[in-house]
Amino acid sequence: MEETRRLVFPCTNRAEHTEGTDVYDLQGSLPTTALIQSTRPETPSSQQFKTSSQDTLPVVESQVLISNSAAKTGGTNPFRRVIDLGDSWWLEISALICSLVSCGCLLILLFRFNNCLLTEWNESKVSINTVISILAGISRSSLALAISACLAQYKWNWFNKFEQPLVDFDRFDAASRGPYGSCRLMKTIVRRPHWIALGAFATIFLIGYEPFVQALISLEDGLYLTSGNGRADQAPSGNATIRRSSMLDAGAYMKTEVVARPKTSFFYNATNGDPKIFWRYPLGGFLRVEFGMRAPIWSGLSEIASPSNLWPVFTCASGNCSWDPFSSLAICSRCEDISGHLQNKSGFTRFEITAHGSHSVQMMDHPPAVSNQDTGANLNMSGKRHAFTKHEIPAIGLNLSNYNGMPRCDGRGGPCPDTYMTAKLATNPGRTLSFTNYTTMILALQMIEADNTWKKNKTLWEDTKVRAQECSLSFCANVYESTVNDGILNETVISSWTERTPGTFASSNKNDSDYTVHANFTLDFDFEDGDAERSNLQIHIPKDAGVQLSKLHGQTFSITQSAINSMLEIFKEGFKRPQASEDDSDSTNGEFPVLIYPSRGTSDPPSFMFGLGESEDPSALFENLALSLSKWVRDRHSDNSTVNGYVIRTMVVIRVHWVYLTLPAVTLLTGLVFVALSIADTRAMKFPAWKTDALVSLIHGSDKALNEKLNMAVIENKFHETAQLLKVSLRHEDGIQKIGLKNEID
Repeated sequence: MEETRRLVFPCTNRAEHTEGTDVYDLQGSLPTTALIQSTRPETPSSQQFKTSSQDTLPVVESQVLISNSAAKTGGTNPFRRVIDLGDSWWLEISALICSLVSCGCLLILLFRFNNCLLTEWNESKVSINTVISILAGISRSSLALAISACLAQYKWNWFNKFEQPLVDFDRFDAASRGPYGSCRLMKTIVRRPHWIALGAFATIFLIGYEPFVQALISLEDGLYLTSGNGRADQAPSGNATIRRSSMLDAGAYMKTEVVARPKTSFFYNATNGDPKIFWRYPLGGFLRVEFGMRAPIWSGLSEIASPSNLWPVFTCASGNCSWDPFSSLAICSRCEDISGHLQNKSGFTRFEITAHGSHSVQMMDHPPAVSNQDTGANLNMSGKRHAFTKHEIPAIGLNLSNYNGMPRCDGRGGPCPDTYMTAKLATNPGRTLSFTNYTTMILALQMIEADNTWKKNKTLWEDTKVRAQECSLSFCANVYESTVNDGILNETVISSWTERTPGTFASSNKNDSDYTVHANFTLDFDFEDGDAERSNLQIHIPKDAGVQLSKLHGQTFSITQSAINSMLEIFKEGFKRPQASEDDSDSTNGEFPVLIYPSRGTSDPPSFMFGLGESEDPSALFENLALSLSKWVRDRHSDNSTVNGYVIRTMVVIRVHWVYLTLPAVTLLTGLVFVALSIADTRAMKFPAWKTDALVSLIHGSDKALNEKLNMAVIENKFHETAQLLKVSLRHEDGIQKIGLKNEID
């Protein structure tokens, strides 16, 4: 039995029933009518779609028949709406998700490897730039697909909502194909502002999407803490070491079978003012001075000494290393200007030098009032009255005095009474002006020095400026920050302590505690002359040293009595006058004679005075002397006194320049907003998602009236001008929406 069915696509979104068959337009189709006839029992393969006797219209692919059961659910089912959206826009939504996922992976990659060594990435066989390029390409192409589809869709939405020039259809179609078309679409946007500009801008911005993403990454060379495998070190490495010391044990007291000498004594006032007796018990034996200690002292006094050649022993495999702050026993120097204590005195002096005895020994009737009182040096000054100027510091018994006028030294080796420098050694802090509170002071040297203008014969003595300063050497505990750059060690002392730990360097004779205070905590107790055995001198890092040094709190550094006496013995020998007797100084009271330089005449200056007098900067000399001794203290121990550090190598690091992410981020955000608005707008109008479907353009193209206009324009060769003048919109013709002519633009 032949059966005829009619399928109606209503203008409104509803289902019509014809002869018992439920029909529903899932897309919310355009108003169009089609006739379906069947001459045999219908199957999906045998359905023939026919039109009325007047026109034959193809059925739009996007219009779908649904079953009775589907129609019964009604058009307001939320699940149906999700299905509708998925069926219409699944490709574009999937493209957006793909773009977002690839962009997210890109961001994770950038955050993970920003400021990381390239070696951390090189474990993979693909370069990081390749991965970034792939992710950027996926993100860009996916976003471009969605934007292109929405721009193509909006050429239908545009004429469904507005009456606009026909040329807009071409502009929207061109915009869906790339940046050039999007630039053309700007003319439409200027004429009628609309949010479709977001899609045009996003398409244009996509040109720079990948280049900007590629510019995010740069590979830079730099110095980084690394281990042997090229990774950042988590702990110090044995490939970078530097010496330190926590104890100085040098020299030794050697006892003999010789009978001890008689004890001696002297009186002093105790801390409470009571008179007390200090007994000396000379013991049989002698001090064996550490021979290796002499070398750093002479090296430090050398004119060729400088901080660059007084480094402690270190190893650095790469030539660039660093260490965490570490502590070490050291020798510290400090110099203070004491010129403010100088007093000037002028006067006249006269003396006679006569020959006595069969050998005509020349003798003075009394010494002149100048620093160099040697007979041989003053031969040419005898029997005459001479003016002199003296600069002195009475508190320490030090002065520098010369005859007025020009220097007398002619450089030919004759008699020369000139004195350029006077110096005085002090081992008792109480006999200094600047270091009275020091409890670990080894020695101090007080100096008065003439300005170089007098040495160079440019000024008269009475007009010459002089300078006085006081320099000391002390045991100390230093905290160092050390780095090696291109094989050159740079060390900075960030903290230092010179205070003696209370109760240390104490005499085995408990009755001597008051005398230690009386002697201003001097270290100059001569063991051979009767001092008792003493405990080690100790310095410790206090607990309030600071948070940054918390790992070093409580560390203790020790110096033995023999090491202290050895060092003092070497300095005393070096500053001892060649012709002086054993009683030239009183070490117990820290009183030493005044030394002069150059001391021309019948006697020579002490050996250490040569280095001091030839130096143009005594404070720098003391600094070098302290560095040289510190180097010796740190280097003399080996295996158990090294600090491990970090090897620094030249490595390639991955840098992310986040500013270049601006354009891709703006493009992605703009594209997302545009696609979301386009889908929402299409759904709100209940308009089918035709997008880039070319067949739809054939079906819903221009109506008859518009075709006539366009045919005439082609004949007259005014096609483009006509397209700009004609205002059109989607109109119904024979039940199908087509782009139809409204009227001409004025």
